Amino acid sequence: MSTLSKITSSSSFKELQANVRLQWLILAVFSILLLSLSDTLLSPLAEKKAEVQQQHSYLNRLSNLEETNIDEKNIDKINDSLSKQLKHYSTASSLSNAEARALESVERALRKSIQRIRLNLIGSEAINMGNQTFWNVRIDVSGKIKNQEVISFLNKIDYKKQDWRISSVQYSPKSTGSLSIVIDVLYMESKDE
Repeated sequence: MSTLSKITSSSSFKELQANVRLQWLILAVFSILLLSLSDTLLSPLAEKKAEVQQQHSYLNRLSNLEETNIDEKNIDKINDSLSKQLKHYSTASSLSNAEARALESVERALRKSIQRIRLNLIGSEAINMGNQTFWNVRIDVSGKIKNQEVISFLNKIDYKKQDWRISSVQYSPKSTGSLSIVIDVLYMESKDE
C-alpha cells in the first residue's frame, strides 16, 4: 500500500473531507504562514531598496552639483564679506591669552556701570571653523547696578560688542540691585602674534 493511499484511507483525512470548517481553518493557517514567510523574505529587500534609492538620490544631487557653474565673482564677494566680518573679532595667540584678554576687556568695559564688580572665568572652548580657530571664553560678572541703568547697560553689551554674547542674566531689582550676567566673548586665533 502506497503512502498516498494510506493517508487517504486514514480516519483523520476522512474527517477533514467531511468537515468544511476544518478545511477553512487549515487554509487560513497556511495562508497566514505563507504571508508571514513572504514578509520575512521581502522585508530585507525593501530595506535594501530604500538604501539604494537614497544612494541614487545622493548621486543625482552630486551630479547636479558637478554641472553647476560657480561664479568666481560671487566667491570673491563672499570671501571679502567674510574678511570684513573677521576683522571685528579680537585676536589672541593662545587659549590662555584669550582668557586673560577677555577678563581684562570685560572688566574695563563694565567697571563704570557695575559697582563692586566681580569676574569669574567659567570656562572656555575651542571652535574650529574651516582652517580658523576661535575661542569662546565664558565669564560670570556679578555686582550691583542701579535700576534705571539695567536696560541701557544690556543694550550696550548687546549692540556695541559684536564679539560678546549674553548667555544669561539674573537681576534682583529690589533694594539690592544685584546683577549676575554670563557673557561669552569670542576671540580669533592670531597666527602671527
